[in-house]
Amino acid sequence: MRTYRFAGLVLAVMAALAADSQVDLRHRARLVEAMSAEEKRELLEQRRRFDALPESERRRLRELYRAIERQPNADALKTVLRHYHRWLLQLPPRERAELLSLPMRERLAQIEKRIREEERQRFYELVNRQLTLKDHEVIHAWLKQVIEARESRLLKAYPKLKNVEGGRRYRILVMLMMRSRFAPSESETRALFEPTEQEWRELAGKLCPKAQEFLRKQPSDATRRKILWKWVHTAIGSRLHRPLPTNAKLLEFLKQLPPEQRNRIESLPTRQQMFEELRRLYVRRQLPAWGRPRHGPPPGLPRRPPSEAGSKPGEKRPLSSDRSR
Repeated sequence: MRTYRFAGLVLAVMAALAADSQVDLRHRARLVEAMSAEEKRELLEQRRRFDALPESERRRLRELYRAIERQPNADALKTVLRHYHRWLLQLPPRERAELLSLPMRERLAQIEKRIREEERQRFYELVNRQLTLKDHEVIHAWLKQVIEARESRLLKAYPKLKNVEGGRRYRILVMLMMRSRFAPSESETRALFEPTEQEWRELAGKLCPKAQEFLRKQPSDATRRKILWKWVHTAIGSRLHRPLPTNAKLLEFLKQLPPEQRNRIESLPTRQQMFEELRRLYVRRQLPAWGRPRHGPPPGLPRRPPSEAGSKPGEKRPLSSDRSR
């Protein structure tokens, strides 16, 4: 019932209006006539849901509507309610049910958190739209120069990589570089890989005019550097210049997963974690050769967690040497 509370609210608004003798019912009839067949079906379904509510709930919703109508910004409040209702319906069913089960204060906190995450994702999708295919080539060439400029120091830090073939070693170093972003700012690992200000300026100066203009509009050097890192990450995560998937694409991908795997992902604590896991699986399936050596993990790197396919939670995948026995 709580899932459709705001659908019920929409019907409560209609019921309250219909009960008001001052409302021009002929005008309302014209509004209904102008609706599409789909909108009329939805309106009828909402009416049925509202009628199925207990009388106390219908009374509460009517009182809520009247309270909103008395506010000077009533139109804005009703717009917010409609937007919230649409936003709620686009959530995965499990996530929507969990959200609606929370007490009001916790629910509001979760809604604010989720909206911030979605705004952040939309910002980065906007960021990625600034790049051209040529920019991807520029980033890859720049990244190769950055790694080569540090290779002697990196091989001292990761001596096992000296015996790894050049192309594979480069891919491993790129992976380590991206991982270093999450190390503490004062750590040696971060210092090993962090591009210099001069290197960042060189990259920015080689990008297309649209991307350069986008960078110039940002409020600070820190924001510009974050955007450049995002572009580097996008270029690394692409194959034949295919960008990383959007959230909408990931939700479609989620529907294609086996039920057990889909339930596991939908049950992750936060929406951000859900999308991060989906993105990892998506890239892993689309780019099977990138950074996934066939004969075990690369030297100097910890083993990856068990694959999502064919492994139970807590179960370790046997090593290649174990499988050969």
